[in-house]
Amino acid sequence: MLSRLRHLASALTASVPRNSFIVPQSVRPFAATVAGENSGEKNAPTHSYGVKKVANAIRAGQILNLEGVIHILNTSNNIFLTLTDTEGKIKGWTTPASVGFKHARRRLPVAAETAASELSKKAISMGYSTVAIKIKGIGQMTQYAIQMIASSGIKITQLVDVTPVPYNGCRPKKKRRV
Repeated sequence: MLSRLRHLASALTASVPRNSFIVPQSVRPFAATVAGENSGEKNAPTHSYGVKKVANAIRAGQILNLEGVIHILNTSNNIFLTLTDTEGKIKGWTTPASVGFKHARRRLPVAAETAASELSKKAISMGYSTVAIKIKGIGQMTQYAIQMIASSGIKITQLVDVTPVPYNGCRPKKKRRV
């Protein structure tokens, strides 16, 4: 799974210019700008835009280049996609069930693709042009969701796997005797 994510990240960043590479999360917070963009501004504003502000800005002819975070939670039977701003406030979410897939069809790759395209449409309509993606959970549906988000026209600046890994945490149950 990790090698597939690395391959996907390298494929997504292949067309990115040399000086605007993906910077690790520990070096740069999500609110900071990518190398080369607004380099003269030291404290770039990290405003949280609501739907009304975005609608008014679109009517006024302004183009909003907001940066957000898409959290992908992948379980064995479902996938949850959540769009937040850089401060962590939820702006939108989708699941395969909200798009129309019920029961066993929620675990299909086409369900993840449809949910991701729905979330990317919401993100574009709210003014988000670049996103960082945080993945939690194992499985192949995240790969299809990321490919759909990338193909929808949203620029992906980061791809981070935040799956919790225990370092020999809790004591396991006693061994079953048969």
